[in-house]
Amino acid sequence: MTNPEANQNRERWSRPPVERDGPVRTTGTLFRSVDPSQGGPSTTEDAVVAAVRMAYKIAQANVARSTRLSQRLRRAGDRAVGGQSPRKAVDATQDLVTDTMMSALGWVEAFLADDSRLKRVSTAQYRVIGSLLGLVPDRDPSLDLPNQGAPATEPVQSSDARGARIVLTGKGRPVRVRKLEFASREPIEQTRIYFYSVSHIESGPLEASLVRSATGEVLLTLSTASIDTLGCWRAAVCSETGEQLGVIEIEL
Repeated sequence: MTNPEANQNRERWSRPPVERDGPVRTTGTLFRSVDPSQGGPSTTEDAVVAAVRMAYKIAQANVARSTRLSQRLRRAGDRAVGGQSPRKAVDATQDLVTDTMMSALGWVEAFLADDSRLKRVSTAQYRVIGSLLGLVPDRDPSLDLPNQGAPATEPVQSSDARGARIVLTGKGRPVRVRKLEFASREPIEQTRIYFYSVSHIESGPLEASLVRSATGEVLLTLSTASIDTLGCWRAAVCSETGEQLGVIEIEL
């Protein structure tokens, strides 16, 4: 037998209402751990701490990878050149930088030399451009009249250095004449001259003999067998009384 009153009072069963109906999309849950048992940050401060920790882990991984790469490069260098490969690499780099600087200084010295073709071309271009712009007077300095009361001096005569003849006595280093300057066109009998190193002043003199004919031909006789200092050497050509007649430069 059934109870009709009990059937009328029974209600439909339903779930209780939930506290939220969507995911939590806040700053605190940005770096939440994948493992649900470890939980995760729930505030902004916790998220910042988690981000810093992640950055430290990434940096540590990069440092470890760089360390492994440097160790592999060092082992490869030791197999190629033997032990102390880092020091040898530093020495080689230092030599390369030094040679580059010395080469640059050589270019500057060659450019500033009196017989430099590049300097003469640059000077000619400067005079042409300056005369066009009115910066340099377009006149020949040789046409200027000498000052009254001042004695006129004879200009320095520059000889062709390539036309100089060189005689080497004994087995020595090759010699190239860089510059020849004489105060006059008069011939010079055989005279003793002494070359001095331009870059190494402490080096001893290099003895030689010079003869200049009436046609301007120069004959230079010397020995470079005992010379260890390379570079530019300069000598004064003087008469028996000590009067300077000219200057000559050579390169060993």
